[in-house]
Order: sequence, then structure tokens, then C-alpha cells
Amino acid sequence: MRDLRMIALELRGMIATGHLLRIAPLAIIAPVLSLWPYIGSIFAPAMVATLVTLEPFYNNALNLWHGQTTSGVLFPVDGARMLRAKNAALIILTWGCASFFVTLVCYVQPEPPGAPQITSSALYLAAVQFPLLMLGNSFSWQQLRPRSRWTLEDAAGAILMLIGGGLVSVPPLVLGELPGSQIMLVVYTLAMGAAWWAVAIPHVARVIQERRTDLWQQTHLT
Repeated sequence: MRDLRMIALELRGMIATGHLLRIAPLAIIAPVLSLWPYIGSIFAPAMVATLVTLEPFYNNALNLWHGQTTSGVLFPVDGARMLRAKNAALIILTWGCASFFVTLVCYVQPEPPGAPQITSSALYLAAVQFPLLMLGNSFSWQQLRPRSRWTLEDAAGAILMLIGGGLVSVPPLVLGELPGSQIMLVVYTLAMGAAWWAVAIPHVARVIQERRTDLWQQTHLT
């Protein structure tokens, strides 16, 4: 029950930051790009739009709102539990955001996409979800950014997010071309999820715990 409350609080904090306003222009750009005949997958713009929208929540997770890092210093909690709650809230937000963009893309298509296409895009998103979380957790403590929405630094963060998304997309795209690809993607996703839960989260939580004072000082300089 306590974990559910933490997840709900994280979701509320993320929504209150205003970063989701990025959805407005991308809700126009993504469906238009999906109609380009050379785009490859019609859902590629939806996935890119999702990553660009949610980039601050992945890569600047420790400095999203005023007092976020301060509260972590003054009222320290189990670091691993805190990170899992943040990431769980972000998973919910990611799938909600992706579903929104995918729905828009489906709406503008001359012919409705079939179930196999939608299933493939869902498997792809699941396969890159945990690697993106692991990258984002590391970036969040390595480079704190100011709490802003429309700066060159934010644009650079979005580009970095797309580069990271491209890198973590390689294994799923390769597996997607092999026989039994769906089963292999599920196994790959489960393996990445286990690595995120048992290895990456405890490691990053330990680093944040050791550097929480330095991180707090950085937030007052950004």
C-alpha cells in the first residue's frame, strides 16, 4: 500500500511539472509524419514523440520540481524503493503517452492498422522500456539540469534521448527479424526487467545515497 502511494505521488508530481505540454505540438507532428510513405513503421513517429515528451522524466528525474532533492536529503527513504516508485510511475506514464500517440496515428491512416502491427509496436516498447530506465537513472545523477521546459539544454536532452533510444532499439529490432521473434522479445524484456530490478536499481540507489548532499548542492546551482 505504501508503495502504491509513492507511485501515485510520483505520478502527480510528474504531471504537475508541465513537461507534458510537449504533447501539444507532437500530437500534430507525429500523425503527419506517420503518413510519409518512406517512414518504415507507421508507429515510429509515435514512439519518437513519446521519448521526446517524457525525456525529462527519464534523464532529469532528480530535479523535476522545486524541493525534490531537498526532501530526499532531509527525509531520506529507502533509495531503491524510491527509485522503483519513480520508475513504476514513469512506466505508467510511458504507456499512457505511447497509447495516446498510437491512437492518433491509427486515426489518420487511410486503412486501420492490423493487430500484428499494433502488437509489434507494443513488444518493441516493452523491450526498450527497461534499458531506457537504466540509462535514465544513470543520467539523472550524473548531470542535473535546471527545472525548465523550453531551453537549448532541454533540446539537447531530447536529442540525447533519441540517441539512447536508437541504441537500445538495436537488440529488439534484430530479434524482431528472427523466427519466433515474439517469444524472443518477451524473454529479452523479462531479462532486461530482471537486470533493472536486481542490479541497476540497487547500484544507482547506492550512488545517490552516497552523493545526496552533493546532488542537493547542485540543485541550488541549476
